[in-house]
Amino acid sequence: MALLRFSDKEFGTVCVQYRRGTSRLSVKWSRGEVRLIAPFGIAPERIMQFFEQTRPWLRAHRPEGLFAHGKEIVLGGGYSFVVTAEQGREATVETRVSADRRTIIVNATPPLSLSSPEVEQAVSRLMLKCAPFFAEPLLIAPCRAEAARLGLHPRSIEISHGLRTLGTCSSTGHIRLSAACVFLTPELRRYIFCHELAHITHHDHSTAFHRLLDTYLEGREATLYAALRAYRWPILR
Repeated sequence: MALLRFSDKEFGTVCVQYRRGTSRLSVKWSRGEVRLIAPFGIAPERIMQFFEQTRPWLRAHRPEGLFAHGKEIVLGGGYSFVVTAEQGREATVETRVSADRRTIIVNATPPLSLSSPEVEQAVSRLMLKCAPFFAEPLLIAPCRAEAARLGLHPRSIEISHGLRTLGTCSSTGHIRLSAACVFLTPELRRYIFCHELAHITHHDHSTAFHRLLDTYLEGREATLYAALRAYRWPILR
């Protein structure tokens, strides 16, 4: 698979994927970005013609932007992110911490548009970078409390910066939680905690592991797993 990108005034960055075994052009929205699928060997002029033909469809099916001025992303425990768009001398995306240190304000200075894919990516990156600021009250302390409730003694509970793997537990009981977990709901964070804590006893995904995890979650393992799979993240990751 080969990739090509170009910039469009209306839709921002457009990604073209050349794919073997494909005989026709197709288009879709993917994580706020237009993605064109094209067969190998097709002329660039044909791709651009197809793109222009599908512009009305792309406009009609453009996903709702993640961010808007004044949007608050509530994390629980009185902590949150607030996204703003304020006038300034330069086009920048920056953060500042509120006086009570419970809110991080992410500001995109016009002429940057909060709905553009580039700004959504920049804002998401900054929020992920700031996520460890909330790790102690939202991840480490609650996970310790959950371990104490279950009578478990992990060797350590630390924060990682992975985006795809939300938690790990080593064979010696060292738990690592992704900072991205602060963007989950409290009950989904608890699911992650219990999942890793169950690995202290069963370092696999055997029937015995799932039975134990289901006990830790009061019989709701399947429900919470489905909710995590369907969860709409408030950031790009």
